Amino acid sequence: MTDVLESEGVRHDPTLANLDASVSFVQRAMVVMDHTLTFPEKIQEQVSKGLAVMLQTKSITAENVDAVAALPDRSRIILITDDIEPPLLEQGHLSRMVQMAINAGMPPLEALAAATVRPARHLGLRDLGAIAPGYHADFMVMDDLTTYPPGEVFVQGHLAATNGNIIASDCPELPPLPEYPAVPGSLTIEDFRLVVSEDPPEEVIFNAAALQNDRNSLTILEKVQIVIDSGYAVFSEGDDLVLTAIFARNGSSHMVGVLKGTGLTGGAFASSLSHDSHNLLVVGRDVQSMHRAAQAVYDMGGGVAVGHREEVVASLPLPYFGLLSDEAVPQVARDLSAIEDRLRASGMRHQRPFLLLSVIGLSVSPYVKFTDKGIVDTERRCLLPAWEKASIS
Repeated sequence: MTDVLESEGVRHDPTLANLDASVSFVQRAMVVMDHTLTFPEKIQEQVSKGLAVMLQTKSITAENVDAVAALPDRSRIILITDDIEPPLLEQGHLSRMVQMAINAGMPPLEALAAATVRPARHLGLRDLGAIAPGYHADFMVMDDLTTYPPGEVFVQGHLAATNGNIIASDCPELPPLPEYPAVPGSLTIEDFRLVVSEDPPEEVIFNAAALQNDRNSLTILEKVQIVIDSGYAVFSEGDDLVLTAIFARNGSSHMVGVLKGTGLTGGAFASSLSHDSHNLLVVGRDVQSMHRAAQAVYDMGGGVAVGHREEVVASLPLPYFGLLSDEAVPQVARDLSAIEDRLRASGMRHQRPFLLLSVIGLSVSPYVKFTDKGIVDTERRCLLPAWEKASIS
């Protein structure tokens, strides 16, 4: 490990002026990082421009590992998890990334450095990331560098886990639940009307976000014609369209648009966890199911729910700010798996249904996404109207 540390240029500097300076350093460091999907040519280009290349699950491939091995300076190659749902968390966190990298051909010490000392150094965490004088005594005891979980895990010199099991320790009490709602309430069926006007047209051309595959959240703009009845969408079998509604957390604004390519044939999904703004997101084929799912999220004080007509068929409470659970990871994993199972049973084809839907409102994700203010063209950085005209010429 000494050779790896020396190659990373580890030097202990115990001084950090104050927390503000630390936060400012991290903010500046994040500007020169890229965690998006990558490939060998992109890795070479970004390293040449001084960026840190962050490899998450979808980018840990044999081709990328070979490209990393060919670099004369690998100090800015970092392993990260990005978003990781509880069912995957049960399989490991950064340890899972390290094992995946090793399985793809990365030397074990190289993978460990990419998950420890490199990110710590890049983020200015000068007392983390290495086993050396002046550093926190965070380390693992292992019989084999390629096998997880480790035999023992120490945090600041104290034994924290053995053979994958956490050792109980004194933990602070959870704060009381927030008194203010994490999601808007008092929604009605009318809040899910696609066309709001006194005399809505019978057919409308909509700006839809169309999914491009079942592996990521890439969407493009597509024009679709939809039959309208009193302002509500009338979908037909096989059109592969769903309504997508986003309500601001404080209830100040909302929009309803059209998403294509999910495969969903019935029911609705609602979530107060919706990157990055975490507004209330509701996706569904019919407004009754959408209203029921949204109401379930409100009743839980935040969370995720799947509704089918008047029934809630799966749910996950997130009572802390609509984002966090106070249950153990295995229970959260079971609840989230039940939600994904219901979505798949209703036709969703995506490999990771929850992750896909949670980023439909991510207004920086290419190329077309939804916000409470309207549809966003993320390349041109402009808002688009939900619909443009009443008929196709």
